[in-house]
Amino acid sequence: MILDKETIRARIDARAFFERSFPDARFNGDGEATVPCLWHEDSTPSLTLYADPGSPHFHCFGCGEHGDIFSLRQKIEGVDFGEALRRFGEEIGESPTPRPEPQKPTAPSPEELEAKITQCQSALGDVTAASLCRQWRLAEADLERWGVGWEVGEERLTFPVRDAAGKAVDIRRRRGSPGKRRVISQPPCGRGGHLFGAQFLGASPELVRVILGGEKDVVIADAHLRDRFRFVSGTLGETTWKPDTMSEPLRGQRAVVFLDADKAGQTGTQKAAQGLVGYASEIRTVSWTEEALAALPEEKREKADIADLILSGHVDLARKLIEEAKPWTPPADEAPPPETDESPKATPKERRLPPPEEYR
Repeated sequence: MILDKETIRARIDARAFFERSFPDARFNGDGEATVPCLWHEDSTPSLTLYADPGSPHFHCFGCGEHGDIFSLRQKIEGVDFGEALRRFGEEIGESPTPRPEPQKPTAPSPEELEAKITQCQSALGDVTAASLCRQWRLAEADLERWGVGWEVGEERLTFPVRDAAGKAVDIRRRRGSPGKRRVISQPPCGRGGHLFGAQFLGASPELVRVILGGEKDVVIADAHLRDRFRFVSGTLGETTWKPDTMSEPLRGQRAVVFLDADKAGQTGTQKAAQGLVGYASEIRTVSWTEEALAALPEEKREKADIADLILSGHVDLARKLIEEAKPWTPPADEAPPPETDESPKATPKERRLPPPEEYR
């Protein structure tokens, strides 16, 4: 039997406890007694005990000390609330049992994820799919390629996340309207992060891999530029990059980091690039140019992303930014110290970074 505070309060003999704690207490017909206060010099008793079965409590009209019967036991016996609860429980013949810890969600199996993916795809419906295609300038085949669906009840678009072998490992769920978190994972699949788009990296190894800021960006960019690039994104937000889960699928490949134009995008660019060291064969980063920002409506410029460029009709400009991406170098505070005359000399292995033309 699980006993909580209210259950014990309803069953304890408050008057008996008060009389044990204050032997001089004399209760009247209303279940009240006045005794000297324990917390201040009290020549005229001012601490009133209320043995009301529904709400036994105390109050001092001299110093203002007050509380329920549980806090009184804590003060008198010098114990915490849990111990006071336990002692009252023993007195009524029951030891209070802690409430069970809420069970953490268990990871769904790939089969369960696939079932939900199929359900969400069916729920997307022809009308919603057609509307999405108009807004994002997609063909229905693009939605099918990525398995985009609709989560009924949560009112979220869904994007299945698959590993390099095509096995479902998560579902990213995107809310279009403000309120709840914009994009969330299927609990607890998001822990540790994944690389959205990893299932398409095995084909066309000659194509450059471009890291974007989110699933929407990937789907839109892929629809318009997949003949030249393969697009991916991390699933933990722009400013978080986990090399063991996100860089590993890019091992040995050429990578370009193309995140949003805002501060979060700039921070995320450095983190992703640093996280690719030792994995990607080369690392380049996109710098937003005045030309690219000026091509967008003013309200889009501060947080511009590749999807904004494409949906504004500037696919060629998005391609140009990727093709002109510069080789990444660590910030000055992370760069190795300069060599001195005393530094040991080593002959670095020559490594050529291909010019932008090789991206074409």
